[in-house]
Amino acid sequence: MDFLNFLMALSPIVVVLVGILGFKKSAKTVSPIALAWTLILAFTYFNLDGLTFAENVKVLDPLVWKGIKEGLKIVLMVFGAFTILNLLRETGAIEDVKATIAQISDDRRVQVVIIGMMLPIFLEGAAGAGAPAAIAAPFLVALGFNPTTSIAIALLGDATPASFGGAGLTTINGGAALLDAGLATVARTAAMAGRFHMFGVLVIPFIMIGMAFGKKGYKGILPYLTFAGVSTCLTMFLLSNFVGAEVTSMGTGLISILLSVAYVKLVGVKTPDEFRKAVQDAKKESVSCIIDAKVLPKTMAEGYESWWHIGVASTSKSDEVKAARKRIDDHLAEARMY
Repeated sequence: MDFLNFLMALSPIVVVLVGILGFKKSAKTVSPIALAWTLILAFTYFNLDGLTFAENVKVLDPLVWKGIKEGLKIVLMVFGAFTILNLLRETGAIEDVKATIAQISDDRRVQVVIIGMMLPIFLEGAAGAGAPAAIAAPFLVALGFNPTTSIAIALLGDATPASFGGAGLTTINGGAALLDAGLATVARTAAMAGRFHMFGVLVIPFIMIGMAFGKKGYKGILPYLTFAGVSTCLTMFLLSNFVGAEVTSMGTGLISILLSVAYVKLVGVKTPDEFRKAVQDAKKESVSCIIDAKVLPKTMAEGYESWWHIGVASTSKSDEVKAARKRIDDHLAEARMY
């Protein structure tokens, strides 16, 4: 029976997913259907107290309006994000943002972690009220990321610090009832929130890279992701348990950004993006340039789409050697001429 209750409670979410992903319908079409199904369940299957229709309406009416209000908050937050993005574009400030971020790292994956997770953590502590996602998402779009992905990453980055809110007010006010009942203190509430969310910030960098780049995005950056996750995790734990809710979010974001920048500058992240930038810089030079590209032994090229120009006899009695020579000649004919 408990499992059936779980399935029935989950069914409105399934309706939304099936409608949007399965039938390719818009959210404004699927949402009213999901709402109607939810109300049907509330009036029938989950009406355990046997309330009359009028009594159910009295109970459910404020809950429905609360859900609509929360949904509008998200819509307005997304609208605000695109408004900020358009302002940045129209004023030309977006180029300054790009230049500043590029000074930290040319690797777009590092940019995703810093702007998508660390910046929202800092902004949540400084302002709260959805400001992190509304600011971080336009920055990501301006850097060339898909708008939908940018919003999803910004919201994910704000998932953990949201429990602390601006200057820790969410944690302090949220635990007021426990404080009045003598069951907890502000310090204990902040500590427990930090102990929960420290595991979130530990794995979120890995999730973000998967969302933005897929499986190939992890190549060559796992050490940095590990450092970013662990350093942010430990910072949040220390501040929430030994300092207080007021500075946990803002301090975690600021310290993690500084540590991340220090890692990139001191250790570095050796990636294909750096090689591409080196090639572009070399094209601007008027003299010959050497690009030192270190690769792991026996890795060769990804997918083996490249080929090696090695010495193969032009004439031979062996059919295999002749075939190998033909392949070399075919590739040479397709090679770029300088």
